[in-house]
Amino acid sequence: MSFRLTLAAVAMTALAGICLSPLAASAQSAEDAVKARIALMDGFDEHAKVLLASSKAGTADAATAKAAEEISAGLKKLIGLFPAGSGSDKFKSRAKPEIWADFAKFEGYAKDTDAAFVAVAAAAKAGDGAGVTAAFTKAAASCNVCHREYRGPRQQ
Repeated sequence: MSFRLTLAAVAMTALAGICLSPLAASAQSAEDAVKARIALMDGFDEHAKVLLASSKAGTADAATAKAAEEISAGLKKLIGLFPAGSGSDKFKSRAKPEIWADFAKFEGYAKDTDAAFVAVAAAAKAGDGAGVTAAFTKAAASCNVCHREYRGPRQQ
């Protein structure tokens, strides 16, 4: 093989690597986003158990406030964990395509749900058990609205 032909082959291989590496990186970052959002939602479930118990008992304490604050903090991160191309068509995920069809609406649900959990935390910090119950009822309803619209069935 001539020197020019070898040089051309090396150059083309390098160019292909440069051109294709962003595709590999975006696929990897989408996969990482899916894993991160599943872990975040699993954490929400644990905090919601604390809030449900407080709501049923009508209690308002530091653990209740912390659980609500943790969900609120997670909701602020959540939107960034739904990049285009990270739906159930490509990954084991319950995220429905409707999320990306109207992302602004999805983002609005997340912001509304965040505000609801901020209210739960405020009631807990104020020692208002009835306020915790009322605010958690609204927060749970907000979660459910979003899940009905945007969360698909569990995948096997």
